[in-house]
Amino acid sequence: MSNKILFLVESPSKVSKIQGFLGDEYIVSSTKGHIREISNDSLGIDCDNNYSITFTNMKEKKNIIDNIKKLAKNAKYIIGAMDNDREGHSIYFHVAELLNIKPENQYRALFTEITKDAILKSIQNITLLDHKQVNSQFARLVIDRLIGFKISPLLWKEFSNFHLSCGRVMSPVIRLIIERENEIAKFQSSSYFKL
Repeated sequence: MSNKILFLVESPSKVSKIQGFLGDEYIVSSTKGHIREISNDSLGIDCDNNYSITFTNMKEKKNIIDNIKKLAKNAKYIIGAMDNDREGHSIYFHVAELLNIKPENQYRALFTEITKDAILKSIQNITLLDHKQVNSQFARLVIDRLIGFKISPLLWKEFSNFHLSCGRVMSPVIRLIIERENEIAKFQSSSYFKL
């Protein structure tokens, strides 16, 4: 088994610079963004089973997935250094699932700049994958799929333009939820009687 640590980032443009900062103890590689997507065989979401999502490996990422598996086989352990946002957390979640990494070993290095100090500091302050961020990203995917996929065909029919898409719907959905919650908070109950 290799003594090297596999350090995974999203963007391939970061690899050589980070590799230079970390040296020979590490192997830095990239996922080039997402490696899995919601299955397109059907809706990809089981609404009767707690909105569970069926994911599939992205066909165009086969070589990247194969390379990550190969590198992981010989790694001492793996650190996910994807961006510190919902997308980054979900990308590493899929890598961890792909490689069967147990939750207690889903290490994350978080940084906001590509400097030697920032990278080394992130390694000294390793955290675990934030599953709340992952679940938040999955909730967004479910909303986009359930609402966006169902409304887009209406747009196509109305405007005869198959390039139109309802797209990301999280912001309007959150607005509707907040408006409704505000209405509930303002509501004042009062007694009334039917005669």
